[in-house]
Amino acid sequence: MQLLKDIVGQRRELEQLKAGEFFGEIPILLIAEIAGKGNIRIESWTEVTEVLGGERLARIVTTTRERISTTRSADALLLMIGATANTSWLPPTLERDAKGYIYTGRDLTAWPLDRESFPMETSLPGVFCAGDVRHGSIKRVASGVGEGSMSIAFIHQYLALTGGPDLTRV
Repeated sequence: MQLLKDIVGQRRELEQLKAGEFFGEIPILLIAEIAGKGNIRIESWTEVTEVLGGERLARIVTTTRERISTTRSADALLLMIGATANTSWLPPTLERDAKGYIYTGRDLTAWPLDRESFPMETSLPGVFCAGDVRHGSIKRVASGVGEGSMSIAFIHQYLALTGGPDLTRV
């Protein structure tokens, strides 16, 4: 949200493109501030489908949900991913918060085994979670990479504990 506030304050032209509805997660005062700026145009239900250029970005191709494509000049592109937990496809036995983020480790409200869960382990023993989709995670790429590395170490420990294959030699 702070990044959006900073961009709103700049005098550069900005186009906001989003695959879904844009205003659902933004405070009403910021919406009013955005609406009052002449340098911002918002296009909901629009995706960046192609990036074009040589040694640097020159153009982007956008496509609407009606499948109308437009090529436009661009010298910068900011991608914000992971803001919404897309976990509805997971089994209902995997414990999640109200927004769909997955509980792990100490955040679990119930644990079926006598041993403690590993820090990145979900409510399903042996299933681990890392990155933006984990409840309480720091929503940054570097954090997700770090959590993924930690999860690998915990998976090795889990396999050693349960008599699974020794993956340390792979």
